[in-house]
Amino acid sequence: MELEQLRQLEAVAACGTLSAAAGRASISQPALSRSMQRLEAELGMPLFARTKNSVELNEAGRVALEHARGILRDVAHREEALGNLRARR
Repeated sequence: MELEQLRQLEAVAACGTLSAAAGRASISQPALSRSMQRLEAELGMPLFARTKNSVELNEAGRVALEHARGILRDVAHREEALGNLRARR
């Protein structure tokens, strides 16, 4: 699992379509789709209810998103703390 996949998962949840999420994540829609498929394979279950025009998180996706947001918050806090340390030196 990569941090970028967690950011992408968050984008898909926020945007509701892979195309819009891909734009937000600055990657192509096929690349985003493959990335989310790899994440689902790694986690061993689907994360989305897919329709022709949209994607919606299923129960597993909502749980994964909750944990992804926690990880991304922790990473942001780490970056802030290290930035503060660099600034003091």
